[in-house]
Amino acid sequence: MERNCLDIDELLPFFTQSYSIPIEFRSIVKTAINRYAQPHKYHEETLNQMVNKTTSPLDTFKYLSTNDGCSFNYSQWKGHIAEWIVCYEYNSMKNNGNVVFTFVNPDSSSKADILHIIKVGNFYKCIAGPDIKTGRADYLLNQLEKVWSHEGSIPFYDFYNVLSDEKKLTEKQLNKLNQIKNKYPKKVILTPSIKHQEIIKFSDKYLRKVANQLTGPRASAVKKAKQNARDTIKKVRPWNQFNYDTYVKESFEKQVERLRKEKELEIEKQLYEISNRQQQVLKQNNSKMNSWLTKMGKAIVNSPIGQYVKDNKAEIIISAAIRISSTIINTSTSKKPKNKESGVIQQSPEPTPNIQIKDEYTRISPINEDDYTRKSPIKHQVPSYLRKDGTPVRGYTRGKD
Repeated sequence: MERNCLDIDELLPFFTQSYSIPIEFRSIVKTAINRYAQPHKYHEETLNQMVNKTTSPLDTFKYLSTNDGCSFNYSQWKGHIAEWIVCYEYNSMKNNGNVVFTFVNPDSSSKADILHIIKVGNFYKCIAGPDIKTGRADYLLNQLEKVWSHEGSIPFYDFYNVLSDEKKLTEKQLNKLNQIKNKYPKKVILTPSIKHQEIIKFSDKYLRKVANQLTGPRASAVKKAKQNARDTIKKVRPWNQFNYDTYVKESFEKQVERLRKEKELEIEKQLYEISNRQQQVLKQNNSKMNSWLTKMGKAIVNSPIGQYVKDNKAEIIISAAIRISSTIINTSTSKKPKNKESGVIQQSPEPTPNIQIKDEYTRISPINEDDYTRKSPIKHQVPSYLRKDGTPVRGYTRGKD
């Protein structure tokens, strides 16, 4: 799983120091160097020089210049700095069990770019780490076959994850990759656990940090970085200390990340519980409101007012329509045009619409209770009406023949 852990400000101290092989491990390292050396083995004197010298990531800046001394081989430099990034990755994240520490191979021409010190019983052994490759697919495929065919069983490390994305390979490249995999079925291509973009950003920021030039042309930054790398007085530390410090740093970050995730999960859980409680309360309130409205509705329907509305529904609707029509007619006839001479608004009265209503509906016009006290005692039918206190009264016959 890819991770984001290459913080230049945190890692800069690790990448500006020098590292030495502890004396007690130098003998087994010399044996490992000769085992993985190509094409010839080294004499004892040369081996002693290799294991006794200190190495630093700052030493990689010498690879920026080409033979002409003018141009810069930026890709070659990134290939060498990749070895140190993988070395950091192993010591801080991957090493466990019997692995004591991992370090960059003093033999820069070896197929094994990094080496591991492991403990076997009461003894220690130095074995090959991966051959770390950067570049295009064709170059990687050629190197893959060479590395896997080597007698030392050296792992192959695809630093930029080029071969793992088969969709980006041509049909020819994909066929060759499958042929190599079929030829060596037990071997696998190693890839970083650090995000690809983080690796690229770290390399660029590291160059700028060493150059102490965060902006400006890259050519200028390269010149300054080469000079500063040579002039820097490097603190020397043993490789096993590098392993310990990077492991402690990564373990602390893992602890912080674990606590952060636990806190986020706890907050999400609390929010979920609060949301559930709110929904339950809302449902209960809605249920109570619906029950109350149902009861109120039934009470109104069964009340005298409700019964009156039910019995006289058609009459009420027609009465309301007549009132609205009367309001519109009265409003329209009240408007008069403006007299040019006097400035008074006048309007010729419009003819009143000839609205004919059947006699059986005339009884639902607005009526007050007092209206009936002034009628003659001749026998007549009093329509239904509402008293001032809101009590409905059914229609009845009044008067004498």
